[in-house]
Amino acid sequence: MLLTLCLSSLITGAPQDGDKLQRTAADVQKAATAPNRGDEGRPLPLFASWNTGGVGEGYTPAWQMDMLRQGRRLLPWFAFERPDSRLDPQQVKALEECKRLGLPIAFISTQWEHLLSTDKRILALPPEQNPNVIGGDGIPQRRISPFGALPPWKEVGERWGSSALLQQAARIYPNPPLVLFLSNNEHAKLTWPKADDDRRFTEQYGSDKDDEFKRKVVGDAWIERYRTLQEGFRSQLPSEAWKKGARFVAYNAFGPETMGRWPNWVQHSLHTAERMSPWPLAWDGGAPSFYTNNWEMATDYTVFSPQVQCMNWRPMLKHAYKDNPDFWFEMSLWDGATPKKDNSKRRYYADRNQDYSPERYAGMAQYGLWLLRPRVVREFRGYRETRSDFESFTLAVMDAVDRIHENETLAEFWRKGKIVADHSRKHPYDIGIPELIANEDRWFRLPTSDDPTGRWRLQTELPSFALAMVLGEAPERRWLIYTHSSLGEKKKLRTRIPGGPEVAVDSPVGGAYWLFEEKGKRLRRVD
Repeated sequence: MLLTLCLSSLITGAPQDGDKLQRTAADVQKAATAPNRGDEGRPLPLFASWNTGGVGEGYTPAWQMDMLRQGRRLLPWFAFERPDSRLDPQQVKALEECKRLGLPIAFISTQWEHLLSTDKRILALPPEQNPNVIGGDGIPQRRISPFGALPPWKEVGERWGSSALLQQAARIYPNPPLVLFLSNNEHAKLTWPKADDDRRFTEQYGSDKDDEFKRKVVGDAWIERYRTLQEGFRSQLPSEAWKKGARFVAYNAFGPETMGRWPNWVQHSLHTAERMSPWPLAWDGGAPSFYTNNWEMATDYTVFSPQVQCMNWRPMLKHAYKDNPDFWFEMSLWDGATPKKDNSKRRYYADRNQDYSPERYAGMAQYGLWLLRPRVVREFRGYRETRSDFESFTLAVMDAVDRIHENETLAEFWRKGKIVADHSRKHPYDIGIPELIANEDRWFRLPTSDDPTGRWRLQTELPSFALAMVLGEAPERRWLIYTHSSLGEKKKLRTRIPGGPEVAVDSPVGGAYWLFEEKGKRLRRVD
């Protein structure tokens, strides 16, 4: 009898597991291929990573397929490190599974343009043919220049697009609905404050140009060069389906989250009177960093935090979508944890007698998700870092993504809710804000009963973070409130919604969602 029951369970369980995988694949495909704004509103988010498996102990293709079978909404990613790379057996098997399920795929790469400086033949080209900085001594430098020659950019793009790995992948999976190519985008390049370092700039424009002019011509030149590289890349892809489905996305190809934090932030920006950033015109998408970097004082509980900094991206996103309606916006996520280094953020918190748990990490991550509503939250882990050190943290973020798919209220507010700005307080980063967005909303954190008094400085502690989304019109509005308290759960935390009610809610370390309905004055937890 027991054997019969076990066999029956296996027989009935297999189709159910298969159905779950098919439903998950359908959710992923729908979310990845929908427009930024369609009839259903915003597409729901997906999870991904920068770690491709490393030495086999990271987020490998096999692990990703296992997560999909468990119902995790992730967009599969594969390593693509060199133009001469080839698929390994595990990648082949995962690509075959992606084909069977009709999934979108992504390839994680280095910065493709590094070949412009590391290829000795290209570096040795004469100045008029060289894509690198040419100093006053006429010697090429190993950093690319927006004033350099254009043809090598196309050549390098063609080299990547014609790689054996992509030819193999296309034979396995000839018609993917979407192929993301992600660049690490960290190769040394000439910055606008150093434009005079390239003699071709001074030869063409002179040495008396102001900062606005330099930002404009440098931004325009980068647009032309990166699009030329991508055109070369796309031209060599294996089929029309791959060419049509390809989208080129770059790490930090967006405006700086540090805007207004200190006077020199402008040195790292390419804003002009007409645009906040050239990168939405230079790339199909960007993946800027929502990081508590281990090399600076940023935390998840101070004014110097990604929650505060990245509110700057809200008006930048508005302009990015205006310049490029199809711009693919991802959120790169990192907690600054480096277990083998002394400056690991986990050690920083431990030195302050704080526990840094997966729940705490997910609390911060969810604040970023609802602040920005990206297509993908892409977690950063180093190439050789292992699941044993990080998987519980990763799973907490994956839970946050899946929760939005599985909870009807969260899905509705994600798709069509409007974030609520708080006009009672100015953003604390307020130095040199460009006129283009000076009057646009940049502050979305709701006031809370544990807010500090007095002037806020970068290291001022903010024990709790809250934000709200709204749907409907008065007197039948509904607000979704999200709160998290990094330093410990707060019971009956009071927060006030601008134009709406004051409520008292429990705010755990891992975050909580609350729904307030104006009609009937009802408050309930929805997660």
